[in-house]
Amino acid sequence: MLALKSINKQALIDFEDLLFMLVEKNENTDWSQLYYVDAVIINSADSAVFTATMKGIRGHFNPNVYLKPIFASDSKALKENQIKCCDGLTDLTHYDVIAERTRAINRRVEKIFQLQYFPSPEKEQLFKTLQFLYTREQPLLPIPNRFSRINYSFPFLSRQFSDDDSHKILKILKIGKQEGYLAPEVEDKIHLCSSCDSAHHNIRETCRECGSVDLEIEDLIHHFQCAYIGPESDFKQEGSDQLICPKCAKHVRHIGIDYDKPSHIYSCNSCSATFQEANFTSHCMDCGDIKDVRHLKEEAIERLHLTSKGEQIVLRGIPKVGEQQAKKSVKMVTGIYSYEIFQHLLRQEEARIRNKGGQSVYGNVRILDEQLNMMTEEEVLMLQNELAQVLKSYVRDSDMISAHSPTEYHFLLTDTTIAESNNLKATIEFNFGQLISGNVKDSQPEIIVELMLLGDVKLPPINDEPMN
Repeated sequence: MLALKSINKQALIDFEDLLFMLVEKNENTDWSQLYYVDAVIINSADSAVFTATMKGIRGHFNPNVYLKPIFASDSKALKENQIKCCDGLTDLTHYDVIAERTRAINRRVEKIFQLQYFPSPEKEQLFKTLQFLYTREQPLLPIPNRFSRINYSFPFLSRQFSDDDSHKILKILKIGKQEGYLAPEVEDKIHLCSSCDSAHHNIRETCRECGSVDLEIEDLIHHFQCAYIGPESDFKQEGSDQLICPKCAKHVRHIGIDYDKPSHIYSCNSCSATFQEANFTSHCMDCGDIKDVRHLKEEAIERLHLTSKGEQIVLRGIPKVGEQQAKKSVKMVTGIYSYEIFQHLLRQEEARIRNKGGQSVYGNVRILDEQLNMMTEEEVLMLQNELAQVLKSYVRDSDMISAHSPTEYHFLLTDTTIAESNNLKATIEFNFGQLISGNVKDSQPEIIVELMLLGDVKLPPINDEPMN
């Protein structure tokens, strides 16, 4: 199955028209191989395997990988926050439910708008999160997590950041709310250190005079009969449990009848100060800062729903300044396959090679150019149409092309040698770069062409001399 044979300790499961990858070991895996499977199943109770798999997939640059459906085998060892990060559970005997879920997610992945560069890193992470919500058709749910710097984590989004940067999650979600892409529903509130944005702090009572935490607290007693009010220690007698009023020397026996406790009083063991109201301070467990609790930053933790505006952003891309809706549609060049059909053709060709021998080469073309973000939707589609036609002109009628997005193209070269495919790679890199830089203002495109033999052998890098 393409290059997946090189992935050790992992099994491929065929179910109806779907292919599942079973992950059981924590190894250094090339997650780009996941282009060719429909979903991943984590079959391990080891949290390290779960974390590495989630990070490898959700942190990938390509939406066809980072939006890949991920399921987990049903196990009592799974933690609640792990279950909530998955798309579902399976018992590894019945795949009907996860198959239906996989098809639903992948159908929506096919509809999304794809770009490689964004106005800012925050917009990029926001856009990816909106894509995730659209493909899952569910709100973004906060998950209590004592290992998170903000005490909560969010499916997909939290995987994009280290724990030290987890406060940036709230900033990104705030942008989404301000832009109208996300509709919030408050679930909880947290208080963050104003110095390091950590929610890990110890709240304690401190002396109003010297700031010491070495305080003792005792109740004040109000004796009804003589109206004396004083600390409980004034009423106690050495060697006796009885309370005697220091003012009138009468026994004080029954609370609510003889006396009440209207308040309390603090005594500082460091400076001997007494007071009724202590200061409340926060000691941050991460940066060590000590400050009044009033200086902590309050943040809402919310369940976030994708709005209709957010859905349109996912389908059409982040709008540019001055962009208007295209008044005419750009038809795609004929002879170009949809990505879904192209994947099936790849599998068929790989099966043919296994049975009858021969060589065929799969190619992936990615365009990295931030200037494409400055183009209107109509201009981007026109560019995609032209690039697809150019790519089509390089190959034979028996070869196959798929324009997955304006910045990503796939092709299959049947019965092709390594030397021939290397020559084509150099041609694509040069001509695509020239075409884009010549038609897009201030463009400095990076064209990345990856080639792979159908099977488990990757093509070597291009040399100056043809390979034998």
